Amino acid sequence: MLGGPKHTPRRPEDPYRDVELPALAARAMEHAYAATAIGMPLLFVMEWFARLEPGFADDRIADAAVRCFVPAAVALVFAVLSRRVPVARSFPIAQGVALMIGIAWVLGRAAAPTGGMQSPYIISLQTMLYLWGLIVPGGLRYAIFPVLAAPVIYFGALAISGVSVMSDVRSMVAVNFTLASAVLSLAYAEVLERRRRDTFEASSIDSLSGLFNRRFLLERFAELEARAEENGSPLGVILLDVDEFKRINDTHGHAAGDLVIQAVAQVIRESIRATDLSGRFGGEEFAVILDGADEEAARRVGERIRETVEATEIHLPGGALTVTVSAGITIKPAGEARSLDRLLREADEALYRSKRAGRNRVTVSAG
Repeated sequence: MLGGPKHTPRRPEDPYRDVELPALAARAMEHAYAATAIGMPLLFVMEWFARLEPGFADDRIADAAVRCFVPAAVALVFAVLSRRVPVARSFPIAQGVALMIGIAWVLGRAAAPTGGMQSPYIISLQTMLYLWGLIVPGGLRYAIFPVLAAPVIYFGALAISGVSVMSDVRSMVAVNFTLASAVLSLAYAEVLERRRRDTFEASSIDSLSGLFNRRFLLERFAELEARAEENGSPLGVILLDVDEFKRINDTHGHAAGDLVIQAVAQVIRESIRATDLSGRFGGEEFAVILDGADEEAARRVGERIRETVEATEIHLPGGALTVTVSAGITIKPAGEARSLDRLLREADEALYRSKRAGRNRVTVSAG
C-alpha cells in the first residue's frame, strides 16, 4: 500500500492505448493510402475490361475514370503527406474511418450503373469490411462505426442513384451476406486487437513496474528523436537509481524491494506527460525520455520525482519504509547530432556524480 502526497496523473495508465496503438494506426494508414492509390486504378482496369462485354455498364468509361482516379490521387497525396508532414499522422484512426466511408461511397456509385446489387463491386465492399480489423488497430471500439456505416453508405449510394436495394431475392441475399460480413468483421477485429495487446505487453512492458522495458524504450527513442528533429525541439534524458537498494533487500526482503520498485514506478508515471516515455532499465534503475524538454524543464521533472519519492511511504508488515532516488540528466539540444549511447553515458555519469555527492539529488550533465 502506498501513502504520501497525491498527484494528478500526468501520464495515461495504458501504454498500449496511448503509445503503441497510435503508432500502429499511423503506419496502417500509410499502407492503406498506398494500397488505395494502387488499388483504385487497378479497379478501373478491371472495369475497363468488363465493359468490353455489351451491357455491363450504362454510363461512360470517363465516369469510371473519375470514380477511380480521383480517390487514387487523393490517397496518393495523403500517402506522401503521412510520411513528410507530422500533422498528417495525427488522428490516424479517424482518417481510417473517413477513408472507409469514402471508398464505400465510391463503390456504391460505381455499382449503380454496373449491376446494382449484383455488381462485382459489392464483393470489394465485403473484402474491405474484412480488412478493417487486419489493417487498422483498435478492435471493436474503433471498428464498430465504420464497419456498420460502410454498408449503409454503399446501399445509400445505390438508392440515391435509383437502384432498388431489396428488389429481388438475390439482392436480399446480397444485403444479408454483407451485413453478416460486417458482424464477422467486428468479431475478427476484437480478437485480433486482443492478440496485438497481449503481444505488445509480453514484449514491451516490465511486469513488475508496469513501465516499458529497456528494449522497447530504446526502440521508441528513435521515434521521439525524429519527432524532435521535425519540430526543432530538444530531448531530455533522465536516469534514476534507488539509493541503497541492496540494503533494502537485505534488511526487509525481496518482497519489500518489489514494493519499492512499484512505488517509484508509480511516481514516475504520475510525474511525466503522455508524450514522454519511461521505463525500467533493470534492477533498481529507471529511465525517462522527455519530449521537447530543455535543461530547466528536465530538472523540474527530476526534482519532482525525487521529492515525491522521498515523501512517499511504503507500508510493510513491520512498518512504513521511505526511500530516496538519485538522478542524472542530459539534454540533446535541437538540431544537434548525438547518439543515444552518448546520451545514456552522459546521464549515467551525472547519476554517478549524484551518488558521490551524497545521494538523493539531481545532477545535470555538462554535455
